[in-house]
Amino acid sequence: MICIRKWHSLFRLALFVRSMLQPVSVIIFLFLYPSSCSRSGDELAEDLALGPYATINGSVSPQTGSQADLAGWVIALIDKDSGISRMASIDSSGLFHFDHAYLRLTYTIALFSPSLILRGILAHPAEHSLSIWQYFRVAGSDKPLPKLIYKGLTLTWQDTQGIYLSPETVQDVAGDGIPPGVREELLRNQNSLSLNTDSDNDGIPNQIDSDTDGDGMPNLLDQNDDNDETEEGDSLPDVLDADANGNGIMDTEEENSDVYFPRAVSWALAKFEMIPNEDGSSFYRYIVLVLKLRDNIKPDSVRVWPGLRFSLFESASVTQKDGSTVPWDGLLADDGQSDDGAPDDGVYGKRIKLKSGNIPGANQIIPFELVYGSNQPWSQVLLFAFPGLQPLSVLPSYDSTTRTVTFHEDASNPPFHISTGFVWIIVVYEERSDGTKTAVYTSQPISGSESHFTLPDNIIAAGHNYQYKVIAQSLDKVPGHAIYRIESSLKEIPSL
Repeated sequence: MICIRKWHSLFRLALFVRSMLQPVSVIIFLFLYPSSCSRSGDELAEDLALGPYATINGSVSPQTGSQADLAGWVIALIDKDSGISRMASIDSSGLFHFDHAYLRLTYTIALFSPSLILRGILAHPAEHSLSIWQYFRVAGSDKPLPKLIYKGLTLTWQDTQGIYLSPETVQDVAGDGIPPGVREELLRNQNSLSLNTDSDNDGIPNQIDSDTDGDGMPNLLDQNDDNDETEEGDSLPDVLDADANGNGIMDTEEENSDVYFPRAVSWALAKFEMIPNEDGSSFYRYIVLVLKLRDNIKPDSVRVWPGLRFSLFESASVTQKDGSTVPWDGLLADDGQSDDGAPDDGVYGKRIKLKSGNIPGANQIIPFELVYGSNQPWSQVLLFAFPGLQPLSVLPSYDSTTRTVTFHEDASNPPFHISTGFVWIIVVYEERSDGTKTAVYTSQPISGSESHFTLPDNIIAAGHNYQYKVIAQSLDKVPGHAIYRIESSLKEIPSL
């Protein structure tokens, strides 16, 4: 269904009304007339200015020319300014379509494997200069997109008929058509950045730049937005960077990191947790999905995009209110029972137990979907990308003489390997005579650059039994929400 034709019909109807009414009445009529482009439900007020939308068709094949080779892969149309996406599965003929795509917006395209690992970014080489086009606008709704060619790391257009290339470009440093941000060999720069810094010198301050470091990888999918490094010279992932976009403001003090969106939701993220099993021999692994809707946004359902068929959630389960475990249905809830905060507060969540051994990999995408309408449903997709860290176990120790907790037995090899950009938290429990445990102390977050912490002298009382654990977690990207969280086993505190 192509909505733009319905706008034409409405315009013709308005001309008829004009012959019957005064001009001001026509304006009122156009404002009040229920748009035939409705979304099987109320139009979102914040989207009214985005104009007409349509179903956009396209095709893709690898460089080999066999379109069937990409069957089951996933392709995303990503709005440059908001990061809100449309997603589609590629069929056995290499065909796909994006429903409800706005014709006036500027987009890029990303390609994912069936397990939703990022595999390619739109990068169309310019003909007469060493630069790459990554963004475009749709020229109209009556023709499909030009064919896309997948070249291993990039997608290029077979031709550019039916689209307008957006003027933003990235330099082709190696002259091979591959943006430097999608290569293993990145040019590293460690800069002291300030609020108005323009790291890529494109005239757009980091604060509002959709590709802060100008490396050709949109911030939404870039695991190091500002291309900075650890003290050891390693790339510093955004999840361990307190100022991921390098604008001089801590991420927790602004709504400007990759998990925030200007429309539909305030923020959306996935959190990975490792919790030791009962005997401490291995870990239970969880993904906690959580997002906050913007005011007056009321989708019919909030879920993970159902086209996803990847192994991360294979045999995943959730625990119900009565303690029973059931397979996860892909839905998130705002019921106060789903790691979502209070009931009906606009925060949706779900804590999902993963199959033994499953862990999110590098560039693993979690697609949150807001679904509207029932007769002709449409949706908005918000993408979250994991950086692929594989945290180590936390192995603390306790010195009863000094009441000192050592966070990790090997301080030279912390849980997040390359960086001290994380925090430790200590929780002390008192064990009652009936075997139950009650938390009696939680420390403040302690910098990962510290290796020891002394408990206050009023925590441990003679004649009582205590245990403690240490939690290592990455830095908050939304206050109270860290992307990685690793717990130690419960350890005994010797009796006084």
